[in-house]
Amino acid sequence: MGRGFVAGLIVGLVCALSAFYVSGAAAAIKSADYNGYEVFLDGGRIDLNGKSLISVVNEGETNITNYMPLRAILEGLGYIVEWNTEGAEPKILIYSKEYYRETKAVPGAYMKAGFLVAHALGGIDGMTYTNSLEAFLHNYKLGHRVFEIDLQITSDNRLVAVHELARVSPESLFEEEKAAVPYTMPSFHDLCLLMFEYPDAYIITDTKYLDEFDNRRTFEIMTRTINALDPALINRFAFQFYNQEMYRFLKNNFKIPHENLIYTLYLSNDGDAEVAGFVSREKIRSVVMWAHRASAGFVGALNEAGAAVYAHTVNDKKRAAELIGLGVYGIYTDTLTSGDFY
Repeated sequence: MGRGFVAGLIVGLVCALSAFYVSGAAAAIKSADYNGYEVFLDGGRIDLNGKSLISVVNEGETNITNYMPLRAILEGLGYIVEWNTEGAEPKILIYSKEYYRETKAVPGAYMKAGFLVAHALGGIDGMTYTNSLEAFLHNYKLGHRVFEIDLQITSDNRLVAVHELARVSPESLFEEEKAAVPYTMPSFHDLCLLMFEYPDAYIITDTKYLDEFDNRRTFEIMTRTINALDPALINRFAFQFYNQEMYRFLKNNFKIPHENLIYTLYLSNDGDAEVAGFVSREKIRSVVMWAHRASAGFVGALNEAGAAVYAHTVNDKKRAAELIGLGVYGIYTDTLTSGDFY
């Protein structure tokens, strides 16, 4: 499907809709009825998802004008359509699945996108832990391509970013949380759309839940959202788990590529030897730990078991270089950029 065709379709539909609103304002609409017409492209029927076309007859006119539903038509053509009504200028966002797939993301691709991970989407304005859209955009411009984000569920069952100034509570509503902070708090759905707009970026999730009930809810939201947009998006995300029990739960209940699972130790009670043995048995690809736990012996054992080691949270260039010298593969950071090392 050529861009010219789609662009023409969009312009035509938008102009038609504009004409509808203008004519509706200038003259009373005699009738606006739903009809049962079907839409076909190259002989194939486009599924309008139950949405009918609208037939309009203006006062004093006999000609019937048909208006097609923009979202349903474009989705039928294989595009992703979103309405962004925030801000002074509402936008229609249209994403091509082929545009994303050109990045050829594969399981574990985040590991090749850079050794620095922007912690909580990276620092901004001298602040850390904002987990904000502004932080993502700022640190993307600085060269980061791998981003870690803290996520929790609101009372209206939205999986959203956690801002340091407004920790999500079980009673919180998403809109209330967004209004409480000076930055834009993205939902998980928003993060997925960012992956289309920034096809070389990757997200590492930190959901913090340990109980099965909340883990099930969290991963159901994430996998359902990904599959609804494009199942291939799964390879733009890496998912942290916190202990062996959670690992088994995820493997038994969700179809997440093995390479996209990361064992992070800050909530684990396992000792070094137990972690190394588990990583070896299960062929875990990545392990994340506090920088102070990254001893030469422990890092060496994990490397020997086939795992890349990441250390967090490090904002000192000299300390980061020391850790890399010990065999650490990647650094979670609020402030460091690749320019500090090259």
